[in-house]
Order: sequence, then C-alpha cells, then structure tokens
Amino acid sequence: MWFEATADGTVQLFTGPDTLKVRRLRRDPRASIVVAALVGERERWVSIAGSVTVELDGAHDLASRLAARYWDFDDPTPPLTSPGSWPRTRSAWSSTRQP
Repeated sequence: MWFEATADGTVQLFTGPDTLKVRRLRRDPRASIVVAALVGERERWVSIAGSVTVELDGAHDLASRLAARYWDFDDPTPPLTSPGSWPRTRSAWSSTRQP
C-alpha cells in the first residue's frame, strides 16, 4: 500500500470511496497499519494506530506524489493503474508516537 507520512505525524493513503475498508472506517474510525521490510531484508518495521478521517478532496494530488515516489518512470513496464483510474478518496490518521 502506498502511503505518505507528513511532518505533523499524519499518515495518508488513498483508496476507492466505496471500498470495504472505507465503509468500515466510516462506521468505526479506528485503524492500524504495519509497514515492514521485504522478505529477505534486514528486519525493520513500524506500527501505527489511531483515529481515521476519510476525505474526498486531495486524493488525486496525493496519488501523484506517491506515484513519483513508488514508480520508476524510466521502467518501460506499464504500471498496473493509470492516473485516470486513481481513487478519489484519501484516508489520513495520526497517532501519538511511542518509543
């Protein structure tokens, strides 16, 4: 999953507005995410838990920033999705940082 951590401690990600995860988050805004290193790499991970806000504005801009981070635009293999098919919803949550 593509995500962005902001300077204020918010984690942003995007998905479709009618996905199961968005429907569940609208019903219960608690969420957690674990980001881990790939298999075979040195073990590293981070876990975040907190309250979620679902926002309709800004998803395309967020997806554009994340695409530049995650895609190698010099790779001739086409991506699985194109900007025109990107979702129009973004989710964001923040949590208290723990040691």
